[in-house]
Amino acid sequence: MHKDVVYAEKMDRLMNYSHPFAGIPNHLRLRIVKYLYPDFKHEIETELLDIVAHLFAKQEREFHYVALDLIKKNLDALYRIEYFSFIKDLAEQKPNWDTIDIYAKDILGKYLQRIPELTQTFVNLFINSNNEWKIRSIILFQVNYKQKTNKNLLFLICLKFIDTKNYMIHSAMVWALKEYQKINPEEVANFIKKNDFLLIYNRKIDTELTIVQRLVQSLEIKKTVYI
Repeated sequence: MHKDVVYAEKMDRLMNYSHPFAGIPNHLRLRIVKYLYPDFKHEIETELLDIVAHLFAKQEREFHYVALDLIKKNLDALYRIEYFSFIKDLAEQKPNWDTIDIYAKDILGKYLQRIPELTQTFVNLFINSNNEWKIRSIILFQVNYKQKTNKNLLFLICLKFIDTKNYMIHSAMVWALKEYQKINPEEVANFIKKNDFLLIYNRKIDTELTIVQRLVQSLEIKKTVYI
C-alpha cells in the first residue's frame, strides 16, 4: 500500500482523530481510482450501493473518500427519485466536515438540481434533525449554485440557526453567505444588517477567521467578531 505515515498523522490531527487515516494523499488516491476504475467499471455501475456501503464500513478514512469518488462518477445514474433514501442516508455515513462538505455541494446539491421537487423534503428533514452534519449539509447544498441560488431558502435556513453556538453550523452559514455574496452583495449585506448576524469564530481557526474578516470588509459592515 502507498502509505505516507507523516501524512496520516497530519490528517489524524486535522480531523481530531475522529477516523484513522491510512496515509494515502488525495492526489494519489485519485490517481489510483482513475487507474483502476476502467477494470471495475461494470461492477461499480451495477453494484454501486453495495460497494459504497462496503467502503464506508472500512475503518480508514481514505475508503470513505473513495466511496464519495465513486458516487460522484456515477451521479447520472442516481438522478432518480428512487435513490432518495440512499442520497439522504449518506449524511449519516461516518460524517465529519471533510466528507459532509463533499456530500453537500457535489452530491446532494447536484441531486436536488436535477430533482428540485425533493428540495423541500430534504430541507424539512435536515433542518429539524438536530444533527449538525445534516444541518450543515442543507445550508451548503446550494454553495455552487451561483445565480441559481434560491436566496429566500438560503436566508430562511440561516435565520433558523442564526443564534447557534455550533461552530460547524455557523461556519457553514458564513461560507454559504460568502459564496452568494459574490453574486448578490447587496442582498447579503441587507440580510446581515437586518438580522444582526454576528460572525462568531474560535480563535484557533485562523483561516476561517480570515474569511470572516474579508466578508465583513467586503460588505462594509461594522460588526463585532467574538473570538
